[in-house]
Formats: sequence, structure tokens, C-alpha cells
Amino acid sequence: MVITQTTPHPPLIDLQEANTHYRRARHLLAIHDTPALAEILAALDHIPALCAESARLRAQLARIRMERANLIAAAHATLAAHNDGEADPLSYLRDELAAPDAGLPRRTRDRYRHPYRGEAR
Repeated sequence: MVITQTTPHPPLIDLQEANTHYRRARHLLAIHDTPALAEILAALDHIPALCAESARLRAQLARIRMERANLIAAAHATLAAHNDGEADPLSYLRDELAAPDAGLPRRTRDRYRHPYRGEAR
């Protein structure tokens, strides 16, 4: 069995805090109506979208890190199976690459699932 360790990657900014500061600033600046403040408000209005995009990218990065860890574990299992003389050591990699969450397009996954003209291995 291969055990992989994950290293936590703390976020550089707290998205909830950023949104809270945005709402407070928006409220305070909305009281005064000047052209300069209108520009500031327009710039501030980008903060929620930036926070949402940052959250989406964080989730995507976490998923990619997990996929990478799974592929490394499958590679280690493949090497160990080869060293142990198993009949089909590549099955570990094939199974991981064919998994729906492997991050590969379905057409590519199907190739790993049935590498020899539709014959299941």
C-alpha cells in the first residue's frame, strides 16, 4: 500500500472577510454621491466576482492535487506489482486513468478502460 501525504496550503486571503469589507465599504461610500466615489464603487463592485473566481480556482486546485496524488499512488502500485511479478501490473494505472474523476475526457478514459479494441482487461 502506498500512502501519500498532502501538504495543506492555507489561502492567502479570507474570502468571507474580503466580502464583508466590501459590503461595509460599499455601504459607507454609497452615502456620499460624488463622481470620484462612483469610480471607487465601480471598482469595488468587482470584489464579489473576484472572490467567487478565487473560490472556484481553489476548489479546482484541490481536485487537481487529489488527482495527481491518486496517479502517483497508482504509479507506485504499478511498480510494486511489477516487482512482485503480477500478471498485469499496469492495471493499477489503467484503473486510475479510466476513473471518471481522473480529469481526462471520456473518450480518453475509454481508451484506458478498453485498450485493445473494446476488449476489457
